[in-house]
Amino acid sequence: MYPDSDPSDRQKTQMVPRCRNPVFLQTFYFKADLHKRLLFTMWNSDSTTRMSELLGCMSFGVRSLMDPDKVSLDTEIDG
Repeated sequence: MYPDSDPSDRQKTQMVPRCRNPVFLQTFYFKADLHKRLLFTMWNSDSTTRMSELLGCMSFGVRSLMDPDKVSLDTEIDG
């Protein structure tokens, strides 16, 4: 979630080493805060140089991902 002052709230997928087309089938759960944004970033880690390269990022307003008729703190967002 962004803005986020607590780094422990961040969640990451597991790394998929030596794969050009990784598939990430993981589920994450967040506390719904309609005033925050959900930020996704994609990084490439190079184990030989120990450097990471940002491949892309995208963010969504939490409110825009939820059905306004069903908004609650326990709402699950699929996608």
